[in-house]
Amino acid sequence: MSVAVEQARPRTEVSGYPNYAQAKFYANNFRRGARKAYVHTKAYAYYTHPGYLKVLVTRLLPNFYSVVAYPMDGFHFATLHEVLNLEAFRGWLLTYDTRHHKWYLILSTSTAGSQRFKRVRQAIRSSRTLSRASQTYLAPISQP
Repeated sequence: MSVAVEQARPRTEVSGYPNYAQAKFYANNFRRGARKAYVHTKAYAYYTHPGYLKVLVTRLLPNFYSVVAYPMDGFHFATLHEVLNLEAFRGWLLTYDTRHHKWYLILSTSTAGSQRFKRVRQAIRSSRTLSRASQTYLAPISQP
């Protein structure tokens, strides 16, 4: 008798969170005046992503932006599996090169995790220079 081996199947679930191209769009729209935002100032702008998400774009420094997407009303769970696989928010740290007119990704939560994302964003915001920020985010998580 042989044992049937289950083949790997592609995921049929689609994340409701925006992707990198959409995050770039929100950051670029904010940089150009935030016309599509429903609330905006010179420091931040709120957008509604199709479905149930809010997108917050924040200017950390000149030409450095944080894009964070999160649910509008909170979370609803049906199973323990959903709770364990929760993604509370998705974020990107982007920079705009004014000389070459290109966007560059510094970090995203999908590749580095939410703890490192928060640490790098706070380091960029507080140290005001990227050389000091890069030294700060490489420190262990357990440090305050």
